[in-house]
Amino acid sequence: MIEKKRKTRRNFPKEFKLEALKLADEIGAVAASRDLGISDGLIYRWRSAAKNEGKDAFRVNGRLS
Repeated sequence: MIEKKRKTRRNFPKEFKLEALKLADEIGAVAASRDLGISDGLIYRWRSAAKNEGKDAFRVNGRLS
């Protein structure tokens, strides 16, 4: 039987997300995601969360991070 390795879920602090969004606004989401080593889908998801939730975006376990 082949054992699957579990991937660990990476957590990013609020400050990282805000800086990533700032960079994405300057150079584009795809280029920013490449520079930061994350998927462009994360940038788009974070951008949507920031737009919809404002200052309450990027909670950690129900609490603001």
